[in-house]
Amino acid sequence: MVTYTSERRQLRKSRRQKISMATHLPQQRASQKPEIPDKLYFRIGEVARLCMVEPYVLRFWESEFPQLRPNKSGTGQRLYRKRDVEMALRVKRLLYDDGYTIAGARQIVQAESRSHK
Repeated sequence: MVTYTSERRQLRKSRRQKISMATHLPQQRASQKPEIPDKLYFRIGEVARLCMVEPYVLRFWESEFPQLRPNKSGTGQRLYRKRDVEMALRVKRLLYDDGYTIAGARQIVQAESRSHK
C-alpha cells in the first residue's frame, strides 16, 4: 500500500525533473533560427522577443560583450541594427544552447570578430 507522504514525495520528485532551474546549462531542443525582419533598426523589446529573453538580459549582455553595442536615439532608446540582433542571437546560442559561461562566450565572440577583420 502506498502512503500519502510517499505519493507526495514521488510527485515532488517528478516535478523537479521536469523543471530545470539551471538555464545556463545546455538545453536539449532543436536550434530554430528566428527570421529577422528586413528593417533598418529594432527596439530592445523587438530584439528581446526575437531572442526570447527579457530586455534586462540584453542590457546585461551589452555590458559583458563589447561587440554588442546598439546605437541610441536622441531620447536614449536603444536601436539595434540587424548585425546587433545577429550578435545577440549568437550570444544566446553560446550561453543557453552550447553551455558556455559568460567569459567563455566572450572569448569565442572576440576570436570570431578578430578573424573576420
